Amino acid sequence: MSDIRLYDERTSRYIDALYAVLVASDEMQFFPEMMDIFDSDSVVKFLDIFAGQTLVVPPRDVLEAKLRDVSMWLAFAESGEGVIPDLAKEHGLTESYVREKIEAIVQCMARVGVTACKSVKSVEKNSVL
Repeated sequence: MSDIRLYDERTSRYIDALYAVLVASDEMQFFPEMMDIFDSDSVVKFLDIFAGQTLVVPPRDVLEAKLRDVSMWLAFAESGEGVIPDLAKEHGLTESYVREKIEAIVQCMARVGVTACKSVKSVEKNSVL
């Protein structure tokens, strides 16, 4: 954002002006940590995109459960109904719970136009990534 750097005499190092502004703002309690994780340009881009929005960051265990659910969905898409007992056993879940989670992922993916396919090669052929 800026080439202005401030010298912190206490720590004997230069700090980014954006960092100083974010630290000084009572309204932006997590932005100093963001500056430690991301570079200044990324923080500015984040601010441009999400300014004025309320963001909720899910706990790590929630994200890990979603990853598990997507993994089960992919296994189901590849192998079909017969894989459900194995998935239930592998993850310590009931078969009905596995079906429920797979169906939830199917519905979420359908909302954004994603469907599972049997072969990775068919995805690679049509992929623009």
